[in-house]
Amino acid sequence: MAKGLSVGDRVCANATKVLGARKATAEFGKQASKVQLRGKVTEKVGAGPSAKWRVRWDKPEIDMLLNARSLTRETRDLEPEDDDMNSSSDDEDKNESSDDAPEENPVIEDTLARPAPSDNPLIVDGIQWTAVDAITANHFDGDHHSMRILWGDDAHISMLKDAGQAETSPQEVLKVLGFLYGMTVHPYGDRRKYWSVENSEDSLLPAPAWGNRFGMGQRRFETVLRYLTFHDPSTFNESDRWHPVRTLVDTFNQRRLDKVRPSSCLVVDESFASWISRKPDDMPDALPHTQKIIHKPKGVGTEFKNLADGVTGVMLRLEIQEKKSDMADKDWSALPAGTAWLLRLCEPYFGSHRIVRADSAFTSTTAAVLLGKRGLFLQGIVKGATKEFPAKYLDNCQYQRGDHHAATATIEGVPMIALGWKDKTLKRFLSTCGTTVEGQPHTKKRYRVSEDGESSEIFYKTVKRPKLVEEYFDSASKIDVYNHLRQGSLALEEAWGTRK
Repeated sequence: MAKGLSVGDRVCANATKVLGARKATAEFGKQASKVQLRGKVTEKVGAGPSAKWRVRWDKPEIDMLLNARSLTRETRDLEPEDDDMNSSSDDEDKNESSDDAPEENPVIEDTLARPAPSDNPLIVDGIQWTAVDAITANHFDGDHHSMRILWGDDAHISMLKDAGQAETSPQEVLKVLGFLYGMTVHPYGDRRKYWSVENSEDSLLPAPAWGNRFGMGQRRFETVLRYLTFHDPSTFNESDRWHPVRTLVDTFNQRRLDKVRPSSCLVVDESFASWISRKPDDMPDALPHTQKIIHKPKGVGTEFKNLADGVTGVMLRLEIQEKKSDMADKDWSALPAGTAWLLRLCEPYFGSHRIVRADSAFTSTTAAVLLGKRGLFLQGIVKGATKEFPAKYLDNCQYQRGDHHAATATIEGVPMIALGWKDKTLKRFLSTCGTTVEGQPHTKKRYRVSEDGESSEIFYKTVKRPKLVEEYFDSASKIDVYNHLRQGSLALEEAWGTRK
């Protein structure tokens, strides 16, 4: 906080506080949250604690009206001044610099571009939308990519520390992982039973005899599993408690980038890894950051934001969700969290003209603009992020089940489609490509009791929907399916008791 300001003083402020997250990112890139703007105070507006200061910034050359709490004085090494002036102003700064920390959300007013409120539901935050009957031209001009895996001879798995045991191989480690998956499909409780060669009296199935059938004894399996690790302990970084897992995630991301060529559709969503230990977060071998999400079936653990291929469901990228202070150091952190996640996950595919489909956690006009300027299309559900989006207009339209209404706009050169579609409830979509021509109807399987009341019959109910909605739902659930298989059908964490 800069106290005792007067006209002519040199000041600094964070770029995102001055320009807003989207404009700052457009001007300075993904490190915008770390950029400091410098300028000169030209006018004082008001008096007392509510006084604001008009600042003429050096770059970009604009005038802004800001609260003093968002400003700091420019230091000597940034702008040399006359010695006499420095001696007095430096003493004043020393007395005042530690008195008050900057307010978390300072009051800032952009006197140049702040739009006036409008009663027209098609004018939102200064953006003019146009209601349309149909959209028949698609900015996405076809599938340029087909999903491919580039198999190579250089595949490897991180070194297994065998503590003097016989050397292992990638094939043997894959066999161990295959055994673990087999245990999730056919649970016995006691691992020793999988190597039993004697038929059990209480089972109709023959003895598993995995050692005879697959060429690995139980002792060797337990040894490999005990010392299996995905990082080199000699390079352990004590300041990064995620290091043992981060190495695995970074290697996974790089390997998928090198060897998998995704289709024209990408999907972003989230996954959750459960944590069953009761150790506090501050214990050395505890989870570095524990999250609790009530609506998850196993809601204590670690959340991942992830990117997958929209046709096959093959996972492409993962991002660990860390503590708030650690997430603030990542690229694009000046932007809203959902937009920052989206840009970090999709960054390797900038310029590829793929479609990214996302749920409401990632979708906003800001995300659509920033992806559009980087050569990607966005289709997503809109719930809370309604800035510049005509939510009120879509909500007030009249619908029967299967009806839709649309509006279009162009924001910073990126064409937008806002679509409302009524199923059981109204769903709002934001898209930078697609059409509203009639698509394949949504077919739902239903049961009804027959007239005699003793049996039931199957019938199918259809709900019409536009092509944009059809294409969205064809791929948007790929990561959800993966999550159900991983934590439900397979539940690998229950068969593999990991330890540090």
